[in-house]
Amino acid sequence: RQTDQGLRRKLSKLQQLLAKKGYDLEITEDTVTVCTGYENDNYMEDSGGYSYGIGRYTADDGTVTWDCVWFGHYPQSSDGNGGFNNDPIKWRVLSADGDEALLLADQNLDCKRYNETYTDVTWETSTVRSWLNGYGSGSNKEGKDYTNDNFMVKAFTAAERGDIKEKTIEDPDNPYYNTEGGNDTRDTRDKIFSLSIDEVTKPAYGFPSDYSECSKTRRALNTDYAKSQAALADTSTEYAGNGWWWLRLPGGNSRCAACVDSSGYVSCGGYYISDDRLAVRPALFLNLKSNLWSSTVSDSKVKGPKKVALKKISFTKKGILKLTWKRYKKATGYQAIVATKQKKPK
Repeated sequence: RQTDQGLRRKLSKLQQLLAKKGYDLEITEDTVTVCTGYENDNYMEDSGGYSYGIGRYTADDGTVTWDCVWFGHYPQSSDGNGGFNNDPIKWRVLSADGDEALLLADQNLDCKRYNETYTDVTWETSTVRSWLNGYGSGSNKEGKDYTNDNFMVKAFTAAERGDIKEKTIEDPDNPYYNTEGGNDTRDTRDKIFSLSIDEVTKPAYGFPSDYSECSKTRRALNTDYAKSQAALADTSTEYAGNGWWWLRLPGGNSRCAACVDSSGYVSCGGYYISDDRLAVRPALFLNLKSNLWSSTVSDSKVKGPKKVALKKISFTKKGILKLTWKRYKKATGYQAIVATKQKKPK
C-alpha cells in the first residue's frame, strides 16, 4: 500500500471533495490502494493463436511440479494480531486447453461440512456446493440461502467471477461402492467445485492412478485461516500440517462423502458428511483471456502488483468521482480501491 506523504496529501484533498458531496472518507494507513497495474507477460500472440505460458504438470526424477497462477484473494495467512491477511490465491494448473485452464487450489482454503446435517445427499443437493457457488435455498436439501455468504463472493471480484467458466460437472457413482452420484444425468452446472475420485487418480493431472497410494501430489496444507475454522491437521512428523479435504463424490453410502487424507490416500468410503473438520479445496475453470490472473511456478511466492502514480482526483459534472493515473505500458489491467463511510447526500 502507498503511504507516502504525497499520497496522503492527495487523499486529504479527496476527503475534502467527498465531504462537499455529502460523503465521509476515513483515512487510515491501510485504507486505500490507489492504483496498481498488473502485468501478464504470459499472454503472447503467435501464428497459432495465443500462448499463455502455462501447461500441465512436469515430472523430473519422480518430483512433480505444476505451473501455477495467482487469481482471486482469500483470508489465508495470520496477520499476527488475531486476524488474517487477504492473500492472493495460488492455484495449480491441472490442465490447459486453448483459452481455458482447470485449476486446483494449492492449499486447503476453508473448513466446511459437506452438508450441514447428517442425511442422504449428493453433490447436487449438498450445502458445500451451494456455499462454494453462492446458490439460493432451492439448491440444497437444507434449504439454506448462500447468496450473501459464500466462497465465490468472498474470493473473487465481480470481474473475476465473470472470468470463471460455468461448466457441466460430472457427478458419477462412486466407482468402488456404487453409491449413486446424483440425478439421472449425473451432472451439474457449476463454476466452483470439488474434484472427483476419477480426477484425483488421473495421471494427466499429476496424480497416481492408484487411489490407495499415499501420494505427495494429493497432499495439501491447511492455511492459517482454515486451521482457525477447525480444519483437521496431521501432527505426525511425516505429514505435519496436511489436512483432509472433501471430494464431490459420495462415499460408502449417501451420508458419507469421499475425501483425500493427510497422507494423500483417497478415502473412497469417505467421512460423514456432517463432519466439521474436513477442509475445502476448490477447483475451477479459468478463462485465460482474462487479464486478472498472473503466472508463477509452484514453489514461488506472490509478486505484488506495481504501484502507479496517481495524477489527479476530480469529479465530473454529474458528480462522478474521477481518478487519473500515470499510464503503465506493460499493465494489462488497473485496480483502484477506495474505502469510504457513506453518508446520506445533502
